[in-house]
Amino acid sequence: MNNLVIWVDSNDKELGEVTRKEAHERALLHRIAVVMVIDGSGNFLVQERMSGKLDHSSAGHVDVGESYLQTAKRELCEELGMCDVELNYVGKGITDESKLGGPMVSHIYEVYSCIGMPGKLAEGEVKSVFWKKPEELMTEMLDPRTRDKYTLTFPDTLRLFIDWKSK
Repeated sequence: MNNLVIWVDSNDKELGEVTRKEAHERALLHRIAVVMVIDGSGNFLVQERMSGKLDHSSAGHVDVGESYLQTAKRELCEELGMCDVELNYVGKGITDESKLGGPMVSHIYEVYSCIGMPGKLAEGEVKSVFWKKPEELMTEMLDPRTRDKYTLTFPDTLRLFIDWKSK
């Protein structure tokens, strides 16, 4: 977990390079890329992480020297075995997990989407995947009884995706 990431300000202007660990410990804003995989019927692919938390189809930190898009493609291939897939830009946002009851972690993210089916899941990283309607996911995320099964940033990125999809 000592990969170098890009420390940025709220306008995504680069301020320097830090380890991922330092970025998380000091709550320094840094970049992640998120991919939302959908099927032909509008279902959303949810990833169950090894921790048991439910998360984006695929996501990861943007390493130094990478763009958001390069990271999105790399993570999609590594985590879900979906390589050489065309991605569509969805949008951008910022999340502060400490304001959501989590640790002092701040991410600026770009979200991409694609239509496809997962291939070989990354052993030791992805426990399982399943399909669900985005609106059903959002309902569960807003329900205090089921909210805790999702990662903290997932509701923000899913909201962005749903808004983009409805345009």
